[in-house]
Amino acid sequence: MAVARWWYDANIPFNATSSPYYQPAIDAMQAVGPGFKGPSYHDLRCPLLNNSVREIREYLLELREFVTDNEAAYKAAGKRLQAHYGSFYWSPCAAHCLDLMLENFAKPQHFPHIDATTQKAKKVTRYIYNHAWVLNTMRKDFTNGRDLCRPGITRRTKDALDPISLEHVDVLDDWVSEEPSLLDEEEDY
Repeated sequence: MAVARWWYDANIPFNATSSPYYQPAIDAMQAVGPGFKGPSYHDLRCPLLNNSVREIREYLLELREFVTDNEAAYKAAGKRLQAHYGSFYWSPCAAHCLDLMLENFAKPQHFPHIDATTQKAKKVTRYIYNHAWVLNTMRKDFTNGRDLCRPGITRRTKDALDPISLEHVDVLDDWVSEEPSLLDEEEDY
């Protein structure tokens, strides 16, 4: 009961019992036996805190992280190195993970509404770039002379699109003309 009373009085969160240092601390106190004097306020704030900081710095100097693609061979190699070296950590490459997650968005069988929207956007883009007056109006009124999409080389050499926000949607009225509806036509421009 003494530990519980101290716990409640010190307002220590209950999840502190999940700390990996909780049971070793109890064991160390028990090993010393009755009469063990706990560290003082000053000891916890100064020398013991400095010792902990020093231990963590030494540990971090030894710590190494290995980042690779998330493919099976890299994953296996990373896990073997992690098992062999205690301070070695393998992490999958965030860009590769995002590529894998976003790949499915482009597949019609997974997200048909996104595919339909993408196809309509491609059709509109082809129309704009194949009609000089529309392209000039777009650059003048919407994009400050910039293109709608700019393909760029990414790490995985896929086309990356840099979208430009169309802030003044009401200017679209200027674009309305005798031209047939872009989305209703079946032919490609």
